[in-house]
Amino acid sequence: MLRTQVQDLAIPRASLEKPRRSISLPLPALVDANGFSRKSCSYSKLPEEPIKLSVRKLDGSSFDVEVIKSATIAELKLAVQRVFSHMPKKGPGKISWPHVWGHFCLCYDGLKLLTDTDHIMNYGIKDGDQLHFVRHVSSSYNLTKIQSKKTMVAQKQSYLSMRSSTDIVASEQNGEEDDNIDYGRCKTRNAQLSSSDRVWSLLRGEVMAGKVVNALSASFSEYEFVEGDDDDKLRTVVEASNPTVPCIDPSVLELQHRIGRGPLGDVWLATYRRSTKDCDQYHEVAIKMLHPVKQDAMSTLLDKFGDLYSKCQHVNNICSLHGISIISGKICIIMKFYEGSVGDKMTCLKGGKLPISYVLRYGGTLAQGISELHSKGILVLNLKPFNFLLDETDQAVLGDIGIPYLLLGIRLPSSDTAHRLGTPNYMAPEQWLPEIRGPLSFETDSWGFACSIVEMLTGVVPWHGKSADEIYDLVVRRQEKPLIPSGLPPLVENVLLGCFEYDLRCRPLMKDILHVFNSLEIGGEYDGHSTVSNKTSSNTGSDYTEWFLSKDCLQAGDIVGSRKPPNSCKPENMDVPEGNVVGGTDEDGFVLVRVRGIHDPLRVHVSTLERVTLGLAAGDWVRLKKEDKRHSPVGILHSIDRDGTVAVGFIGLENLWKGSCSQFQMAESYCIGQFVRLKSNVLNPRFGWPHKRESIWATGKIYWILPNGCLVVKFPGRLSFRKEQGEFLADPAEVEVVSFNNCPGLMKKYQHLEDFHWGVRPLAVALGLFTAMKVGFYVGKRIGRSKASRHSSLIHSEVQQMDEQSEGSPAWVPPQVANILFREGAAPAR
Repeated sequence: MLRTQVQDLAIPRASLEKPRRSISLPLPALVDANGFSRKSCSYSKLPEEPIKLSVRKLDGSSFDVEVIKSATIAELKLAVQRVFSHMPKKGPGKISWPHVWGHFCLCYDGLKLLTDTDHIMNYGIKDGDQLHFVRHVSSSYNLTKIQSKKTMVAQKQSYLSMRSSTDIVASEQNGEEDDNIDYGRCKTRNAQLSSSDRVWSLLRGEVMAGKVVNALSASFSEYEFVEGDDDDKLRTVVEASNPTVPCIDPSVLELQHRIGRGPLGDVWLATYRRSTKDCDQYHEVAIKMLHPVKQDAMSTLLDKFGDLYSKCQHVNNICSLHGISIISGKICIIMKFYEGSVGDKMTCLKGGKLPISYVLRYGGTLAQGISELHSKGILVLNLKPFNFLLDETDQAVLGDIGIPYLLLGIRLPSSDTAHRLGTPNYMAPEQWLPEIRGPLSFETDSWGFACSIVEMLTGVVPWHGKSADEIYDLVVRRQEKPLIPSGLPPLVENVLLGCFEYDLRCRPLMKDILHVFNSLEIGGEYDGHSTVSNKTSSNTGSDYTEWFLSKDCLQAGDIVGSRKPPNSCKPENMDVPEGNVVGGTDEDGFVLVRVRGIHDPLRVHVSTLERVTLGLAAGDWVRLKKEDKRHSPVGILHSIDRDGTVAVGFIGLENLWKGSCSQFQMAESYCIGQFVRLKSNVLNPRFGWPHKRESIWATGKIYWILPNGCLVVKFPGRLSFRKEQGEFLADPAEVEVVSFNNCPGLMKKYQHLEDFHWGVRPLAVALGLFTAMKVGFYVGKRIGRSKASRHSSLIHSEVQQMDEQSEGSPAWVPPQVANILFREGAAPAR
């Protein structure tokens, strides 16, 4: 949470020019061999070699600066300032360095670098070392009202006398106006501000903040009503439909500098003035300034915040809300300001990781607060160490209270933000495109909580160095999980593995995580024993996770049936087609079930049973009787209460749909491995779908089923060299199952066979060619044999005829020779 403006800017590599000082020193008289003395000469002192230092910001990133070895703390600060020389000199983007150094300082090896005249070598700083920012000033204070202008002038002159003439000239050259300073506010906020230089720097920062807030509050009059103040004058404040939400006048807020920036808005450090008849009370607050939203969504957002504010009252371990305001058309949520966060504490430790005792203590406290928010129906959706604030007693406090949850369903200016709500490194798979890959549920926060725990244990941000698109490809498409460190207690490792399940229904709830962390926090360390037992035994044979099975506890009187195997369309091995629970669950996880037709109750493990209410069970496919064009009519039932209240996931809705079971009916179920294609009456599908030939839709295979019923389909019958081209999404209301049974004719069956793999057609072609060749060879052989047979018979007949003619002749003579030796037709003499 706590960050200076330094961490939010693009950091170029600092490069200081090497100082080169030319000095003249008298040299002692030198005497040559002849006894004459030489005149003294001058020389240039060689420049010192600079050293490179790394400065770590509060968000974990760092930048480099170069200073000489004998540099002072002031010169080190100047080197840091030169890194940001590209920032604007005026306007809201200007960095007030006096104000920054008034609240933050550099720290090395646990030592704060506060004295500007000290040399860095005195602290043991050497080349390659790393420094980091820490906060060293607390700024909650009460100031007496100054009614007289003469008193203000006198105090101004008093403070001017504290400054040297050179500092005054420097201030005038920077174009700073001192006439608007309320010098009655110049009392010391803390004992560390006793120096006149620091007070003056603080005043200069307040002047800048005052100018900024005056410029930003111009459009605040769009939402107004009037009320009287101490002087019976009218003032403008924000209008809200919920009267219980404190509406804060922006004129009592003075922005100081931005301390955080995110995809949903910016976080500013500000001064909140509360006026009474006797004095003005000033408190530092954190303002979350959301990005602008459209005019029609403004009232909706205000109403949602009013509901959030009322639900957050009396919730422990969360940041307290002061109220809401509007500055320059932007909704601003005013919250209590804390000095540091868990992320800040990690940056001050070697390696950036916390001991496991601290992780268990912080994790248990935060899980308690998140669990209470979940009980009131509030999702956080932005869990990370820098949002885990630390109070005065070093207790963790949740700093972001469902801000992304407020923006669900509201059009945002950035198209990138509209597709994801949260920080990419900590986002669950369904959090990227909640209306498509959702819905968002309480288990979504379990993923972000586990990412934060892993970072606290390792000191490394999950998916460090990856862009948002790369993280999306890893988490959503490839279904990869953050790495869990080894050597953890088995229960912690088990719960972290459960939190990283791709299907949100298989993750633990926050109450389960709280139970594990509280059981392990015994004397601040893990003792090897735990009261937490596994939800299921290893011999149950169930393919469901233990966290999935633990979400619905069976009670006496419940109607149960055998649980369907995961991704199965039809029940198998229905040992208990329908029965009634007649007893509670024992220590081994077994329960007694009375089945019709069997005299004695059956002892069955709870992992093989599911509760059936009004003929419905969790995981069933349902269809709304009255369709809504905003979302798909077919979805998956997530939970059903004993009174008939249900929660269903539909494509097109970011959250779970809540209603009654009388509003829908059972629908055709789908499972992984089935082949589907678009129905013939679907002309414009919700998602893109390829064609097979001409106007015929291609047939694909279900590769995965998302919790809202969205089908992830691949086309093995289509040759694809790119992964994203072979994966499509489908609305279950728009597809139908294809199998050999519903493919009439041999040709249809062959076409369906081609859908199994792209190599079926080439194989069939090759097989056809081979068969044709074999048939050709066979036919050719048969024809050759018949010809040879006819030729052989002809030769045989000729030989036989010649034999007959040669009978009675003394010798056989060829015909041509006979014609020569004898007359035509004459026969040789005997």
